[in-house]
Amino acid sequence: MGPVDFGVANVDASLEFGDGKRAGLHNDFIVPLSLLPYAAPSWIARYDKRIGPDTPRADLIEHLTLPHAWDGWFERQGIASAEGNESSRYEIMSMALNADVAGLGVALLPSYMVADQVAAGRLVALADNVWTYPKAYYLVYPEASANMKSLRIFSDWLLAQPEWSPHGSAAAPRYSAISLRL
Repeated sequence: MGPVDFGVANVDASLEFGDGKRAGLHNDFIVPLSLLPYAAPSWIARYDKRIGPDTPRADLIEHLTLPHAWDGWFERQGIASAEGNESSRYEIMSMALNADVAGLGVALLPSYMVADQVAAGRLVALADNVWTYPKAYYLVYPEASANMKSLRIFSDWLLAQPEWSPHGSAAAPRYSAISLRL
């Protein structure tokens, strides 16, 4: 689901994943997308719980919603990224998560998405330093909705959620966009 067309859709606001620069609309920052590399114990047994320039590019699981995420993560860690373009790619994060749990490679995922898998021992974080993706979650709405009391109440509640801190996004949204009629 992409950005909402407020001229066509009968919605007042949308919770969207993007750059926060939708022209002519209010773009209220909600939470960043913070990522860590996770792998299954079976993958770790083959690669000794390390990820670096010698990690086969084919083992770096990508999801199409976050293009070039691995390049950004490697750069942030000061590691030369593996050469090649043969990573397995999945349309959405949940598919990448399933491939990761199956031991097919390593995926950059947010903690809210892997918490149950980590607790069950099916995934392990391979780094301590969280990397924040350049895009984030925003509450987007047109000027016509700006003074709605229900939108202000919803926005205040959303921003007050302690799990949505800038340092972890433990319970961030699970969708790329959510349309709201308030």
